[in-house]
Amino acid sequence: MVFGHDGAIVMKGLNELTLGELSQRIDSNGRTDLVTGLIESSSVNELRYAYHTRLALSCATLVLALFALSVTRHTVAGWAVALAAFGACFSYYWFMWLGRAAAIHDTLPAFVGAWLPNVAFGVVSLALIRAASLESGPPSGA
Repeated sequence: MVFGHDGAIVMKGLNELTLGELSQRIDSNGRTDLVTGLIESSSVNELRYAYHTRLALSCATLVLALFALSVTRHTVAGWAVALAAFGACFSYYWFMWLGRAAAIHDTLPAFVGAWLPNVAFGVVSLALIRAASLESGPPSGA
C-alpha cells in the first residue's frame, strides 16, 4: 500500500513467487533466450535453483528425521546429541550454500545443487544405519 500509492507497480521478488509463477518465468526466459540470445544465464539459473530448492526443502523433513534417528542410535550422552544437532544444522546450511553457488555459476545443474543437502544427509544416514546393523550382528534364531 505504501509503495503502490502513486500508481507504481511493485513486482514480486524471487522468494515471493509461487511454484507455478517460477515455472512460467523459467519457460519464458528459455523462450527469450532462444529468440534473442540476450538473457543472462545466471538469472535463469537462479530461477531454476529457486524452483528446485522449494521441492527439495519440502522433502528435507523426512531426510533430517532419518538422520536424527540414525544419530540417536549411536549417541547416548545429552551433550553429544546437542553437538550432533548443531553440526547437522551447520552442515545442511553449508551444503545449501555450496549447491547454490555451484548452480548459479553453472558448475552443477540447478536440481543437483538444490538436492545436494538432502542427498548428502541421506547417504550419511544410510551409512550410519548400516554401521549400527553391522555392530549389532546378524539376527539369531534363523
